[in-house]
Amino acid sequence: MAEIKFKLTPTQETIIGLSLIVLSIVFYRFPRTYLAADAMAVLAAVLCGRKIVAGAVAGLSKGRLNVDELISMAIIASLILGEYLVAAEVALIMTVGAYLEERAMEKSRRAIDELAALIPARGRLKTAAGERLVALSELRPGDLVLVQPGEEIPVDGRVKAGSSLVNEGKITGETRLQGKKPGDAVFAGSLNFDGVLEIETLKAGTHSALARMVELTGKALEEKTPTVRLADRFAAWFTPLVLSLTFLVYVLSGDIFRAITVLVVVCPCTLVLAIPSALVAALGKAVQSGILPKGGVYLERAAEVDTLILDKTGTLTLGSPKIREIIPLDGLGPDSLLGLAAVAERHSGHPIAREILAAAEKRRLELPEPEESRLIPGHGMLARYQGQEIVVGNGELLQKGERSYQNLGQALEVLREQEKLGRTSFFVAVDQEVKGVIALEDALREDTLKSIELLRKLIPRLLLLTGDNYQAAYRVAGATGILEFKAKMLPEDKVNLLHELKGQGRTVAAVGDGINDAPLLAGADVGIAMGDLAAGLTLEAGSVILVSGELTKLPLFFRLAKATRAVIRQNIVIFALIYNFISFYLAAAGYLTPLGGAVVHNIGSTMVVLNSLRLLRFR
Repeated sequence: MAEIKFKLTPTQETIIGLSLIVLSIVFYRFPRTYLAADAMAVLAAVLCGRKIVAGAVAGLSKGRLNVDELISMAIIASLILGEYLVAAEVALIMTVGAYLEERAMEKSRRAIDELAALIPARGRLKTAAGERLVALSELRPGDLVLVQPGEEIPVDGRVKAGSSLVNEGKITGETRLQGKKPGDAVFAGSLNFDGVLEIETLKAGTHSALARMVELTGKALEEKTPTVRLADRFAAWFTPLVLSLTFLVYVLSGDIFRAITVLVVVCPCTLVLAIPSALVAALGKAVQSGILPKGGVYLERAAEVDTLILDKTGTLTLGSPKIREIIPLDGLGPDSLLGLAAVAERHSGHPIAREILAAAEKRRLELPEPEESRLIPGHGMLARYQGQEIVVGNGELLQKGERSYQNLGQALEVLREQEKLGRTSFFVAVDQEVKGVIALEDALREDTLKSIELLRKLIPRLLLLTGDNYQAAYRVAGATGILEFKAKMLPEDKVNLLHELKGQGRTVAAVGDGINDAPLLAGADVGIAMGDLAAGLTLEAGSVILVSGELTKLPLFFRLAKATRAVIRQNIVIFALIYNFISFYLAAAGYLTPLGGAVVHNIGSTMVVLNSLRLLRFR
């Protein structure tokens, strides 16, 4: 015959225990049902307290003291003195606390499970023979995947062809629909709305950003942070103190019931229950907002940050140059000059070339095929079209003097002026005559100014570090209102500055968007990686990941961290200290009965966890 195992959940234990206690209170009102009332109270105490007593015995057997010993003594002493209802109330305190903490954990896990459920099991692989459905495990980087309207995107990748509106809310926290076109990044789990997308796979299956979010956040929920470990040590130290106070009250008052009441009300359940639930709730909210801390420890550290290091390119700026000015030198129109540059850059893969071609297409300029096209390494491109030699190059190419260019002095002057403005500029020449200069600039993100304004209110010191020249750094710093910046910084220079700041006793957070920022992110107290995860940003580079790369998530993260710290402090100061001290005074002075002490302590324990759950509704 098969063995039947029966196990109650914290929810079931809470409901049954509370029901038994309510029935016991009702039956105590009638003398003839006292025995039934006692039986129900004892049953509730055993049901809700058995795990606590077992934990106390296990702790003592290993030489450890914790709150289980205090609760167990309160339960056993109440039963011995015939205060069965008090024993049941004390046991219910911890059961309700465990139930509320489990609810907070469950909400966070549910948010993670919802993310995991978004990843479809299969994708439409496009091959030379057509398309076919395959398991995600069969998809490899470089594979082309087709996504029809109404389907979920199965991989992290880039749009190769097609355009559509995509909902990335569950991954990035951004609820509005995002327009996607060729070249744009997409995430596994996003919902495609109205167009067919052909996507080049970059990451699939367990390697996708979404899958890594599920894995890392699951680990984070199980992690004990320094605050939680401190609470454990406090509880172990507090146990002998409570027993001493209980004994002292008994010696001074001679009232065993008053001593039991003190034992009940002074137990540090509020501290032990509230801190983990606050961190769990905050982690759940962070995941819902597209922010992935790799553990509650980074929420704690972020609340203490007093210095924030910001990378420039790709963090505060778009990371790709945009045409800012077209300057003809011999009477050509801007479109004609741009068209010449587009012919020369037709077969270049450089980011500047892509911007030139995109600008020419936007202006609907003809883009004829050059007869010859070749790279001038480190300097530009050379092309031949209809018998003309077209050169697109930087100032260094002009200064090398390998060719004699007309308008040389005027062109160099314009190039220097553009460099002073922090712009990247190049000349366009036809048959060794400079026709004009095109200047590009890495524009600020749309959300940069608002985000920096919010960050200045949250963090005392902001530093901008960049490998770009002084003029580019000065321009971005001036536009954003960042007072401190350093230019031409190599990765090792940034790390050295980080060590210097930490040596001054500062708590430093660093924000970057690429592999070159990994040493800085790894060394910071809080390393925050942001940007295009699908383009290869390693999740391991930072301790916190802003999944969508939106800069507005940065102040949101620090606000959530500070809100979490505030909730923990409220729990400790208001409930664990002030509330418990008042309860201790009332119990020691004889104003509370054992039953009253159990009710008062139950209220405090419940309120502190409910206070922590407010973080799930943080905005």
